[in-house]
Amino acid sequence: MIQELLYSRRALRQEFQHYLEAQVDAADEACRGILLSTLGRVRGIDPASLFMGPTARAHKYASTELLEWWMDHPRITFTEWERQAGTYPAREWGMALQDSP
Repeated sequence: MIQELLYSRRALRQEFQHYLEAQVDAADEACRGILLSTLGRVRGIDPASLFMGPTARAHKYASTELLEWWMDHPRITFTEWERQAGTYPAREWGMALQDSP
């Protein structure tokens, strides 16, 4: 049971990584390479990092073009990805592993 859960989680994480890469590429094309605000460029922020982590950080460093793109293509967290896949949200994996024989 534990091995199955761990394998499922790894596979799901890999699928999510491919999804993120596709989202970054699509946004980059749609925004003509302008993914960062002036502050984001000055701070040397990696544009791909805006697609992960806290929403407040993403919005702080995203360009207006990217913020508008996200209105039509919402930013999805890994936890949301898990829910859409019908699997355990990240914080529940520990409980599932504890409960398994």
